[in-house]
Amino acid sequence: MKNLILYFCCFIIGLVIFSCGKDDPAPDTEKPVITVLAPTDITKPLRATVSVKAEAKDNTGIKKVEVFVDGTLLISATSSPVEASWDTKTATDGTHQIKIVAEDNDGNKEELLLSVEVKNILFTFKISASYLNNLTTGWIFITDDSGELISSQEMINGTTITVLTPDGFTNDKTYTFSRLEYYFDNSLNGSYKDI
Repeated sequence: MKNLILYFCCFIIGLVIFSCGKDDPAPDTEKPVITVLAPTDITKPLRATVSVKAEAKDNTGIKKVEVFVDGTLLISATSSPVEASWDTKTATDGTHQIKIVAEDNDGNKEELLLSVEVKNILFTFKISASYLNNLTTGWIFITDDSGELISSQEMINGTTITVLTPDGFTNDKTYTFSRLEYYFDNSLNGSYKDI
């Protein structure tokens, strides 16, 4: 009986040692994979309002996806894909950074950085300080090739008129500015076609 109890105790001790000696699984270190879905062609300038869309995938699932523009949070979501609208007219023309950060359920993070060019100023028209006399008013009208008015602005001496990308512009649409007219005292004074 003593041998049986001894064997039983050795079996239990061995079982405890064996079960405690098992290696715990290695922690997950795999970072999420980020895919940019929009903008689709970052070699072209961005204008007006654009969609910023990204997808993040990971073997343990996605906890959070964030999109930043020049360091400012645009959107944060707990699922993927994530999509936000960015009004580029609130930014200056030039190079800007879009950063996408994805975090998985184990805390692993991945970042993707995109450099994009914003170009909303179509052209500028400088008016000299003595262009209009005191009795003359002037206006500039700009239309597209279908005759739709894109911009109308009053001419004021010593100012620069800046024409921005029109509302509703999409990067897949091409605009041809066919006419710039300027008027003095309600009379057409000059016109340029195919600008």
